[in-house]
Amino acid sequence: IKHEIKIARSIKGKILHFVHTSPVERQYFLQSDFVELWKEIERGGGSIGVHCHEEELFSHGKLNEQEKLEQSIRSITYPLRDKGLHLISYRGGYLTFCKSIIPILEKNGIVLDFSCSSGRYLHYKGRLIADWREAPKNYYRMCYRDHRKEGKSNLIEIPLGKLKHRALYIDVTSL
Repeated sequence: IKHEIKIARSIKGKILHFVHTSPVERQYFLQSDFVELWKEIERGGGSIGVHCHEEELFSHGKLNEQEKLEQSIRSITYPLRDKGLHLISYRGGYLTFCKSIIPILEKNGIVLDFSCSSGRYLHYKGRLIADWREAPKNYYRMCYRDHRKEGKSNLIEIPLGKLKHRALYIDVTSL
């Protein structure tokens, strides 16, 4: 995380860092040392988001269990907001997403999603991991009936990648 902050400063950029949560590490990233890093990112003009890994390895898993997924989102969002942070974005584990998560994110004050990799359709051992076929390549307001279509929800999808040959963000894992 310190490396991300250093890179952002060196290119006069801002960070959008997604804080991980999962059944294995529910409280780990709520420790004060991490919270201070998240605050440093926000002081620098960056932002903090929610990154849930509730699924079993390479599957939609808990995405179909709305109550458990909402508990997961709340488990990271509200404690960090109580510490003065401003979380408004989400990224699904393994870029997974389904339409049933849209109202959950809206209910919990999340207005931006960064899970879309337009065109991505991935199965692993017969399990659907992510389906972003026919999703727009530019930002769009999501449809409640199909997350890959434009609609009238309050959730804005910002697809990963480039727009008019300009990077929308740098993913540290690609450096």
